[in-house]
Amino acid sequence: IDEYEHGAWYEPYVDYCYANGIIEDYIKFDWDKNITRAQMAYLFSRCNLWENFINEVPITDIPDVHDTTPFAYEILDLYNLGIAVGDETMAFHPDDSIKRCEAAALVARMINYGYRVELPKG
Repeated sequence: IDEYEHGAWYEPYVDYCYANGIIEDYIKFDWDKNITRAQMAYLFSRCNLWENFINEVPITDIPDVHDTTPFAYEILDLYNLGIAVGDETMAFHPDDSIKRCEAAALVARMINYGYRVELPKG
């Protein structure tokens, strides 16, 4: 019998991420709830293969992300990599659930460097 036959389909992938350091041991998510945008930023920041910052966004330019926001620096990394751009005010909405189309845009920018977005300076 497959050990995941009665468990969630994603359990072997979560186990793999913990076992291989993609998700750090002290990070715990409630896998039965929708993922937040901040949590997704954490996961995506852990998978990034290119660390070529194309932006110099200070955290103060993201109006709803502060030092105390969960995964604030992972969110900031995605902005500086041109992967995340936020809404028209550069807000990230870290506590909201992420939509599939938003996740798809982030993934596209992660895997295709040419899709990354250079943000205006200042």
